[in-house]
Amino acid sequence: MLAQVLTDADGGWSVAGVAARDGLSVRLDAVPDGCRLVAGQEALLPVAAEAEDDGDLDVAVEPVPLPAVEVSAVLEDGDGRPVPGAELALVGPEGEIEPAPLPPAVSDLDGRVTLPAVVPGTYQATLTPPDGFTVSPATTTVLVPPSGGDVDLGFVLERVAASPSPSPTPSPTPSPTPSPTPSPTPSPTPSASPSAVPCTPVPPPAGGPSSGSGVLPATGGPSGGLLPLGGVLLGVGAVLLAAGRRQGARR
Repeated sequence: MLAQVLTDADGGWSVAGVAARDGLSVRLDAVPDGCRLVAGQEALLPVAAEAEDDGDLDVAVEPVPLPAVEVSAVLEDGDGRPVPGAELALVGPEGEIEPAPLPPAVSDLDGRVTLPAVVPGTYQATLTPPDGFTVSPATTTVLVPPSGGDVDLGFVLERVAASPSPSPTPSPTPSPTPSPTPSPTPSPTPSASPSAVPCTPVPPPAGGPSSGSGVLPATGGPSGGLLPLGGVLLGVGAVLLAAGRRQGARR
């Protein structure tokens, strides 16, 4: 072995004072922790005699995938109360050519969100809060350690204050409808009652008995109650007499 060197911060290496010749080779004895040779890459590389002194001799390595671990976190609001129903999504890990999103997870009633299989590394985390909450910041960077376990997501959840219920609008008081003024009912005109026709005493026929004065002689009894009765009888007799005369005249 002519020389043994380590790669620098950029992954490069060089050996001074060794000229390229046939039979010379470069062997990769070890790779950094967490890395491995790319599939198909040989650890022993021959050096051609015509190789330039500053020629490149590349060895391809890649990170060793770490076993997936379970990670979890507890989501709480500013008062320390658990927040169920929040959805957590991770994209990564960083360093991948095309970082892929992991299946999202939703926090349970205790506010705990769990991702069962996450390869250790650095991820971009996004949290979608449930209704009634706000979250800040929108995205955070999360480091998943090789051992897994609880991680700090760095999100701040706040409850949204409930809007006060609007006061009911009072219904307008309807204006009273004026009652129609009843038309006056005309009073009935009283019918004239027929006036009693006074009975005129008819004088007795000539030659009948009569007194010279036309006054009946007193009979010695009280006359106060007989006078009205006598007047009625006299009137009835006069009517009958007049009727008899009319009948005689028609014959």
